[in-house]
This record gives sequence, structure tokens and C-alpha cells, in this order.
Amino acid sequence: MGVFCLIPAQAAGMDWSAHRVPTATAGEVFGAHSLGCFSGGEALALNGNGFQVMRPSRNRYYGHPALIQFLNDLAADLASQAHPAC
Repeated sequence: MGVFCLIPAQAAGMDWSAHRVPTATAGEVFGAHSLGCFSGGEALALNGNGFQVMRPSRNRYYGHPALIQFLNDLAADLASQAHPAC
């Protein structure tokens, strides 16, 4: 709880949902999976080799650069093994 004391007053009043693109920094995670955020996220391609983002209008297709790389590699590996795309 002491972390919240360090948040500047102007940050507390910001509309964080208004941000539509990730920050241009290195990927870094703050907090836990249920109450956290990250900076430096990358967008997953809406249509990739063996995958497709569902409901892109919700703007929830960003992830840590390592996660995006893992998903792209996994999809490419499955495609190379002739697994059908779902």
C-alpha cells in the first residue's frame, strides 16, 4: 500500500483508459497479474500466421515483448508442422 503514496497527484486524476497505444519504453511489468500494468508493450498483429486477434475493438492485444515473440514463434512452429489454423 505504501507504493500508492508515491504516485503524483496529477497521475491519480488521469483517465488511463484514454491511452490507446503503449509507451515507447523497454518492456517492464509493475504489480501483480490481478492488479498491475506494464510499460513498453507491443501490439500483437491482428492477423498472423495461424492466429487472429478476437474483438480487436476492445484494444486488448498488447503484451510484453517476450510474450509477443513467444506467441509468434509458437504460431510459426505449429504452422510448420502443418497444424490447421483454428
